Amino acid sequence: MSFRCLCALVVTAVTFFPSASIQAAVSLNNLFGDHMVLQQGIRNKVWGKAKPGENVTVSLAGQSHSTTAGDDGSWSIHLDAINEYGGPHTLTVSGENTVSFNDVLIGEVWVCSGQSNMQWSIDRARDADLEKAAANFPMIRLISVPQVGVQEPQDNFNGAWTTCTPETVGRFSAVGFLFGRQLHQTLNVPVGLINNAWGGSACEAWINRQLLAGDERFKPLLERWEKVEADNARPGNIYCGVLAPTIGYGIRGAIWYQGESNASRAMQYRDLFPFMIQSWRNEWGLGDFPFYWVQLADFRAEQPKPADSDWAELREAQTMTMDKLPNTGEAVIIDIGEGKDIHPQNKQDVAKRVWRSRATKLCSPLTMFSQMPTAGDRLMFMSRLASPLLGRTRIFFPPRQRFCPTALSRSGTMP
Repeated sequence: MSFRCLCALVVTAVTFFPSASIQAAVSLNNLFGDHMVLQQGIRNKVWGKAKPGENVTVSLAGQSHSTTAGDDGSWSIHLDAINEYGGPHTLTVSGENTVSFNDVLIGEVWVCSGQSNMQWSIDRARDADLEKAAANFPMIRLISVPQVGVQEPQDNFNGAWTTCTPETVGRFSAVGFLFGRQLHQTLNVPVGLINNAWGGSACEAWINRQLLAGDERFKPLLERWEKVEADNARPGNIYCGVLAPTIGYGIRGAIWYQGESNASRAMQYRDLFPFMIQSWRNEWGLGDFPFYWVQLADFRAEQPKPADSDWAELREAQTMTMDKLPNTGEAVIIDIGEGKDIHPQNKQDVAKRVWRSRATKLCSPLTMFSQMPTAGDRLMFMSRLASPLLGRTRIFFPPRQRFCPTALSRSGTMP
C-alpha cells in the first residue's frame, strides 16, 4: 500500500469516527452524538467500532447492555424501548475507553429523502427570513447526510446533530423542517430530522443494486445504466454512500419528494417505487414504518387539448403505490405548483399536506376514482371504494369547480 493510500485511510478513520484512535478505541456511527433524538417506543439499535474481542457496554436512562466486538471490530446492541418522551439523557458507551453523549432526547425521528424539492433549503423557500427568525425550537434536532455517491456500502458519514435555531435551520430541507415543526407543535414532543436528499437523483439510485439485479423486472433498467452511468442517478449509488450508513437507526418513518428524474420512465416507476419502499423497510427491520410522499406538482405549460404526459403518468404511478403497500400516504400538490418552475417555493403548504397524510385516519379505505362520466353540465366522479374523504361513492361537480383533496393515505399503525 502506498504512503498516500495509508494517509487517506487514517484521515477517513479520524473523520468518520471522531473518538477513534490508532489503537481502535470504542467509537460510534456519527448518528450517535450530542443533541441526538432516539425514537420513542422502540428498541433502538446502537452500533460502532472497537478492538476485536473488546467488551462494550452501553448505558442510558437506568439501563445497561453489554456485547463483544466481532473479528472486524464491529459491535451493536439494542436498548430497551423507552415509552416516555423527553429528556435530556446521557448515552454512555464504555470499553477500554468511555464515550458519552449529552442532551439526548426521546422523541419522533423521521428521514427526509428524495431529490431537489426535498433538498430545497429554508434559505431558498418562501418567507425564508421569517421562517428562520422564528426557528427557535430547542426540542427539534437536525442532522444532514453529505452527498457521497459510491458503489460500495459505507458504514458512516460526516455529520452531527444540531439544535434547531435561526442560525442552523437555513441550510436544512424546507419540507423536512416544516414537517417536523408541525409534528412538534401538534404533538408537543421532541423531533429528530435526518436529511439525506440529493437533487437530481433517480429512484434506482436509492436502492441496493444487488436487489435490483435479483429482480427480472429491472433488468432493462440496469442494462440502460451500464451504457450511461451518471453519479447521482446510477443504481445503488446513493444507497451505498448516503442511505446505508443510516440504516438501522431508530425512526418513526420517512417522507419522500422525488419523481421528476423518473418521469420519462413512469411505467417502470409503478414497480420501482414500491420496490424501493419495501427494500428500505426490510433493511431497517422496523416493520412497515410510515412512508409518505409528495405527488409531483403542476409543471410545464398547459396544453390546449388532452395529450400524453409523462408527469401525469408518474403521478399515477405514485398514487398506485398506495394500493400496493400499507401505511403509506400521498400529499397532492397539483394546485400549488408553478408552471414555469420545477422548484415551487411554497414549501409550507407542501409540508402541511405531508403532515395530513400522516395525521389523518379518515381516508381508510382509500378512494380511487374509476370513472368520470358527464351528466349534463356536470362531471360525475365514481370511486371504487367509499371513503369518509368524500362521504359518498358519487359526487357531482360543475366543470369549473376545483376539487383538490390535499392528502390521501392508506392506513396503518400510527404513533
